[in-house]
Amino acid sequence: MPWSILVCNVGECALFDIPLDQANWDGFIDRESGILGYTVLIGLTECKDDVHADHDPHKHLFDKSQWTHSAMISPIPAPYTKLPDGKYFITVRALNDVKYGGPLVTTVCHSTPLTVDNSRPEIYDVYGIEYDEDLPLLKASHVSGDPHSGLVYNDLCLGHSARDCNEMDWKRMGYSPDIQYAVKLTDGVRIWVKIKVINGGITKAQLKMDLRKIGVANQAIIVDNTPPIAGQVLDGSVQGTDLQFTKEYQQ
Repeated sequence: MPWSILVCNVGECALFDIPLDQANWDGFIDRESGILGYTVLIGLTECKDDVHADHDPHKHLFDKSQWTHSAMISPIPAPYTKLPDGKYFITVRALNDVKYGGPLVTTVCHSTPLTVDNSRPEIYDVYGIEYDEDLPLLKASHVSGDPHSGLVYNDLCLGHSARDCNEMDWKRMGYSPDIQYAVKLTDGVRIWVKIKVINGGITKAQLKMDLRKIGVANQAIIVDNTPPIAGQVLDGSVQGTDLQFTKEYQQ
């Protein structure tokens, strides 16, 4: 009977770089008998193979010198021919090349899931906008979310209308529902605050995380650091007419 040793995320055993249904690894070694081969599994939880059982990425090659230490599983058998949105875990098994008694197996389970998410995040409201002209510091809050892959970034831009970023181009920052950004705003100009949220999923088509949604504040802010300009003050109740109640006269 083959033995199996379970190792989770130990850097000396394997290094992973996994886009979607692909995986690559490095660092497996057996000094006594060498490596017989590798298999790759995909599961809905760590170390499981309920999406795809053992896949040998090198079975079509003639010699170990041709091994790529990587795997691409395509197509994935039904019912996962098209992966639905969700989290998937990659596992790699290495078998040693012992000649008698069956190979020993080291299994490395990647504990960070791969999230497939083809839906955009949602941003429901941009509110609580404040500006401190003395610091200067802009504050804004937003209500947003993504139930499948969460949010990893929120970008900020400032425009002179709800459709541009003429005051300040997009600035990237880590996700937070409450944003603070040091910026000097132009006096006397209507400024619209826009927030873009970006999720942490990987799309099947793009193989990258970049699904986003933009929210705009429902009204602009105006920064005014100048006092009003003085006008005329006239006597009397008739608008624009000075009745000159005080007069000089002689007795």
